[in-house]
Amino acid sequence: MKTGKNLMQKYQLLSLQRYFYRSQQEVRHHRKVEKLESECSDLHQRLAHAKSQKKSTSQSQAPKSMVEQYSQVLDELEHARLVCPNVDPPDLPRVIVVGDQSSGKTSVLEAVARARIFPRGGGQMMTRSPVKVTIADGPRHIASFPDQPDKYYRLDDEEHLKQLRSQIEHRMARACHGGLTISSEVVPINVEGPGLRRMVLVDLPGLICTETAGIRPGTAAEILNLAREQMDFPNAIILCVQDGSVDAERSQVTNYVREADPTGERTLLVLTKVDKAVADPVRLKQILDGKLFPLRALGYFAVVTGNENKDASIAEIRKSENQFFQQSPLLNSGILQPDQLGTNNLCDAVSKLFWHIVKNSLSGELQKLKEQLFILESEWKAQYRHRRELDRDQTFGRVKEQLFDRMVLMKNLDPGQFENDLKAKLWETIESYFLHEVYLAAEDSAKSKEEFKAISDLRLRKFSNQELPNQSLEAVRALLIARFAELVLPELSNEANAEHTTLYQKISNDVQREFDGYFKSNKTARASELRVIQQSTIENRFINSKIEWQSAADRLKITLHNDVEKRWAHVWDAAGPVWYQQYWNWTARTKDQHEWDRIKRVLQILPMDTQSKLTKDQLAKARFDIQKFFSIEATEADIDDVWRDLYPTRWIAALEKNAAHCRGSFQKYKDGKVSCESSRLQCEDVMLWWRMDRALEMSAANLRQFMLTEGVDTLANELQNSLDNLSENDIVELIKGRQVELAEELKYIRKIHGLLHELNRMLNQVYGQ
Repeated sequence: MKTGKNLMQKYQLLSLQRYFYRSQQEVRHHRKVEKLESECSDLHQRLAHAKSQKKSTSQSQAPKSMVEQYSQVLDELEHARLVCPNVDPPDLPRVIVVGDQSSGKTSVLEAVARARIFPRGGGQMMTRSPVKVTIADGPRHIASFPDQPDKYYRLDDEEHLKQLRSQIEHRMARACHGGLTISSEVVPINVEGPGLRRMVLVDLPGLICTETAGIRPGTAAEILNLAREQMDFPNAIILCVQDGSVDAERSQVTNYVREADPTGERTLLVLTKVDKAVADPVRLKQILDGKLFPLRALGYFAVVTGNENKDASIAEIRKSENQFFQQSPLLNSGILQPDQLGTNNLCDAVSKLFWHIVKNSLSGELQKLKEQLFILESEWKAQYRHRRELDRDQTFGRVKEQLFDRMVLMKNLDPGQFENDLKAKLWETIESYFLHEVYLAAEDSAKSKEEFKAISDLRLRKFSNQELPNQSLEAVRALLIARFAELVLPELSNEANAEHTTLYQKISNDVQREFDGYFKSNKTARASELRVIQQSTIENRFINSKIEWQSAADRLKITLHNDVEKRWAHVWDAAGPVWYQQYWNWTARTKDQHEWDRIKRVLQILPMDTQSKLTKDQLAKARFDIQKFFSIEATEADIDDVWRDLYPTRWIAALEKNAAHCRGSFQKYKDGKVSCESSRLQCEDVMLWWRMDRALEMSAANLRQFMLTEGVDTLANELQNSLDNLSENDIVELIKGRQVELAEELKYIRKIHGLLHELNRMLNQVYGQ
C-alpha cells in the first residue's frame, strides 16, 4: 500500500513537471514572437524611410489594401443608407465594440491600434458617436481621416497624437449638433502600422445607468438603441468588453449581447483590468471558461490595458501586460490558459474571425446585389428607357450648367427693347397714383388753366421728390427679376423640368433675396441720383415734337378710357345683371340692386354740367321722379351714394373726349390759340402728361445702363453663390422624384458590387478559393 501511494505521488509530481515544462515552452515561444514582431517593426520602419528617401508618393495614389477596400465598402453602405433608403444594403461584418461606460473598451481599441488615439475624460462620457477604426498593416505608424487622405498623424509623436485626439473630439461634437449628447453619425478614422492585424472596428458610446447633470434626458435609452441597432446586424462580430474588477451582477452589457446573439456564434468576451481581479482566481477562471456571465461566446480573453501611470504609452502598457501574465501564478498554476491572455491573442482571434466571416458571407451578398441590380435595371428600362441615366450629382451638375448657359441670355439682352419694356413698366407702376393723386386731383380743384398748372406742379413736385424715384427703382428691380425668371429659369410646365420645381424655386428665392439685399443697400444713393434727373426733366415745358405731343395725348386718352371702363364695371355690378344676363344665367337682381338701378336711370338724364355734389333741389327732383316712375321711396343718402359712383364716369368720359380734341391741337397750343370753349384747361393736361412721359423716358435710359451692367452681373454672382452654397443634404432634399432616386440606387448598387467583387478577388488571393 505504501509503495502504491509513493508511485501515485511520483506520478502526480511528474505530471506537474511536464505541465510546468510546457508552460515554460509557451512563455519562451511568446518571447520569440514578440522579438520577431519587434524586428519586423524595425524592418518596416527602415523600408518606409528608404522609400521616402527614394521617392515621395501620395498615399491616395497607392493601391488599396484589402482592409482599406473593405472599409471603403462600409463607408459607401453608410452613405447609401442615407441617400437610398429603399435599397436593401448587404449585411457585411464589422467588429462592434460594446461595454459599460469606463469598462475599458476604448483602451482595448487603443491596445489593438497600438496608440492612444481617443480623447480621455476621467470617467466622463467621451465617446459620443460611433468611431469606425480601419486598422491595416503598413510601414509607418500613422492615422488619417478618409476625407483628408493627404493629412497624416504620426502615432509615435506625442504632439501629433494630441492633434489627432482633438480632431476626433471635434468631429464627435460636430456630429452631436442641436444639443444632442450622442449621435449615430459615424466618425471614420484609418490607422496603419507595422504588424497591426487587419480589421474594421466600430467603437460605440458606453452604456450608462444614470443620466447625470449635463446629459440630456433619454440619453441612456438612445445609447442602448444605438448599440442594439449595431449588434443586430446579422454578420456583426460583437466584442463585449467587461470590467474584470466589477461584480458580474453589476454588468449591463452582457444581457444585451445575449439578446442580440443568443448562440454566441459571433461574440467574443474581453475581460479588462485583470490585474485588479487576481484576488479571486476562481471567479476569474469561471469568467474565462464562460460559466459566470449569462452569455455564450466563441472566445474569452483577459487583457491588461493600463497601469498605475495614466500617461503611460501603449508600448509601456503592453510591456506591463506581458510581465504581469508571465509572472502571474494563475498562468503558472494552470488556472489561466496562455491562448486566452494578452492583447496579441485577442487581436489574432478577432482578425481571424473577422476575415473568416467576411469570406463566408461575401458570395451570398454579391448574389443578393446582382438580384437587386437586375430588378432596378428592369424598372429603368420599363419606365425611363429613352432617358439618360443621371444620378443626383449628375442631375444637379446638368441643371447648374443649363442655368449658367441661360444666364448668357441675360447678359445679351437687347438694350433698346429693355429700355422700352422698362418705360412701360414705369408707367404701369406709377399710372394709378399719377392719374388720381396728381392729374384728376388738380383738374377737379382748378378753375382755370393757371390754377391747374400751379396745383399740378405742386403735386408733381411732391411726387417726384418722394414716391417717383423709389417706385422707379422698384419697377426696374421687378422687371430684371422677371427677365431672370423668364430667360434663366426653365419653363416648369415642361415635364423634364417639372421634376425639379423645388430646386428652381429655391434658387429663384435665394437669388431674389440676395439681389433685393444688394438693391436695398444701394437704393438711397441711386434714388438721389434718379431724383435729380426726374425733377430737372419735369421742370422742362419746351416741346418741339408733334409726335411726342400726340403720344402724350394718346396715353392720356387711353388711361382715362381704361379708368372709365373700370368705373362702369363697378356701376353695372352695383345695378345687378341686365335682363338678358338674368335669362342666360338664370339669376335675378336683389332688392338693393333693383333700387340702385332705378335711381341710376333717373340720375343719368341729369345735364352733363351737373356738379359732383347734388343741390337740394336736384335731390328733391330726383326723389320725386323715382317715386313717380318706379314707386320707390329713396332717401337723399341713397341718391348721393349712386351719384358718387355715377358722376366720375361722366366727368372722366368728358376728359377723355377733351384729350382726343387736344391731340390735334399741337400747333394751336404752341401758338397759344387753344380757346377755353374748346378745352377748359387749354390742353395743359396734355402738357402735364408729356412732362411725366419725358421724366420716365429719361429714368428708363438711366436705369437701363445701370441694370444691364451692374445689375445683371450681380444676378449672375448671386446665381453662382446660390448653387455653390447648396450642401449635399440640400441637394438630396431639392432633387427628388423616382427617376433620380432610381439612378442613385443603380449607381450605388453598381459601385458597392464592384468594390465587393474586387474585395472577393483579394480574399481569394490571400486565403484561396
